[in-house]
Amino acid sequence: MFYFKHEPIAPAKIDAQQLAAVQNFRAILQTKGILGSFGSLDDFLRLVRVHLTRQVFGWGRHGSKSPSPPSIPTLAPVVSPASKNLEDEGFLDLVERGTSSFGILAEIGQRLAHEMKELTANVEAYAQELTALDLSHHPERTGDAKRVINGAAQRMEYFADQLQANLQPFRNASHEGFESMGKAAQIVVEFGQDRSSEIRGNLAALGDIKPVLARTAESIAAFRDTVVTLPRATTRLNHTKRRTGQILDALEQEVRSALSLAEETEKLLEDILRH
Repeated sequence: MFYFKHEPIAPAKIDAQQLAAVQNFRAILQTKGILGSFGSLDDFLRLVRVHLTRQVFGWGRHGSKSPSPPSIPTLAPVVSPASKNLEDEGFLDLVERGTSSFGILAEIGQRLAHEMKELTANVEAYAQELTALDLSHHPERTGDAKRVINGAAQRMEYFADQLQANLQPFRNASHEGFESMGKAAQIVVEFGQDRSSEIRGNLAALGDIKPVLARTAESIAAFRDTVVTLPRATTRLNHTKRRTGQILDALEQEVRSALSLAEETEKLLEDILRH
């Protein structure tokens, strides 16, 4: 198993040759075993739990020279009250917690995607209003132009506040949901319990959350493009663009990490269900 850490990097710091070498190395590794990427230590621990559970399940299914398949190594726990509670919860508790967390995750993702779409339309309307002022022929309208631009900046500031407020709840719901699902799958593998109906329910929940996460990631990318193309017209707008971009980067990392965990957890549950 080999993992790459995914995090934003300034374009000026990218070495094209080194990047090409890393991508080539990654392509080689992909043919040799499990390959993953993560954004934070918490994500790494959850991803490894899913992968190790899948490996142990494979050993048990195909047989082993040892009397019994090796147990899943204990990983350093993620330090949070929710994670501590998971160690004492049973399979059904974990499934319920995971499903509930996915519901929160979907709600936040859908709401933010909708708000980004609305804000994109608002920014485009501001741009049209600015074009209509025709500053190249009417420089005396500069004051009106600043009013329009700062109006757009104010709207973006409000949205940046909303993004910031939702970032931690999104992160919490993602961590708790996938931690619960991973632990539930581990219980099934270690104790050989027949939980087919619950596993199908988990797969359905994952099937619902994956497209929501994918659409949210697409909305973030599209909205970032809108923000980047805004002119560096006023100090207020420049500050707002920078802050919004930073929050979008953090949110995108969380969304893509959640999507990766959803895909890997889905593979594990499908393996368990097939066998």
